[in-house]
Amino acid sequence: MYVKRLLPSIVTLIALFFTASAFADTVNVDFSFTGDGSTTAGGTWSWAGGSSTLSAGFDSSASLNGNTINDELVDVTTGPGTGGSGTLGDPFTFGPSATDSISIGGCVAIGGSTSCGTLFTGTFELGEAAYSGSGPTVDLTGVDVTGTLSASLAAALGLTSPNVTGSLTGILDGTISSTGGSGFTASGNLGLVGTGPGGPPPPVPEPSELFLLGTGLFALAWYLKAKHRT
Repeated sequence: MYVKRLLPSIVTLIALFFTASAFADTVNVDFSFTGDGSTTAGGTWSWAGGSSTLSAGFDSSASLNGNTINDELVDVTTGPGTGGSGTLGDPFTFGPSATDSISIGGCVAIGGSTSCGTLFTGTFELGEAAYSGSGPTVDLTGVDVTGTLSASLAAALGLTSPNVTGSLTGILDGTISSTGGSGFTASGNLGLVGTGPGGPPPPVPEPSELFLLGTGLFALAWYLKAKHRT
C-alpha cells in the first residue's frame, strides 16, 4: 500500500534527477533609440490611416542592453490596417507586416566582440498607431514582434538561437499631420526575448550510477513493505 502511494513521487524524483539542469534561461535584448528622421535619405514618414501602411526610416542614437550602437539606422513599416480611425481613442490597428518591416543596423560591441551590419530584422504580428489629434505626435505600439538577430550578435549575447520575440513602442514627433510629414524626431524601445543555454547540459548517468539508484529504490520499497507487515 505504502509503496503504491509513494510510486508517483519516486517516478517524479527520478525525472527531476535527470532533467533538472536541462531547462534554458531567457535572455532579454533591449534596443533603445532616439533619432531625427530628417537626416536619412528618405527622412519622412507616411500614413493615411485606415487600411494604409505606416513607414518611417531614421538615423538614431541607439543602444543595445546599455551598449552604444554606432552608425545605426532604424526602419519601420507596418502591415495593412485592419480597423480604427487613427485617434488615440480608436487607434489604427495593423496586422502582420511584410518581411523585414523592422530593421536596426550598425555596430555594437558586446563582451569584447564587435558585430556590424544588420543587427536585427523582424515583422509585426499585431500593432497599433494613433495620431494624438492635438499635437504633432504619432504613437506606435507593436505587439507580438518576431525577428532574427545577426548570428554574431546572438552569439555575443549568449543566445542558443538568433530567433527572438517581443514588442516595440515608439513616438514620432515633429512637422507632421495625421497623413504624414517630414523632419520628425523619434524615440522608442524594442524589447526582445531570446533563449540562452541555461547552464551546463544534464549529466549523462554512468551504468554504475543507474545500478545504485535502482538498488536504493528497491531497498526503500522492501523496507516500507516490511514495516507495513509489522
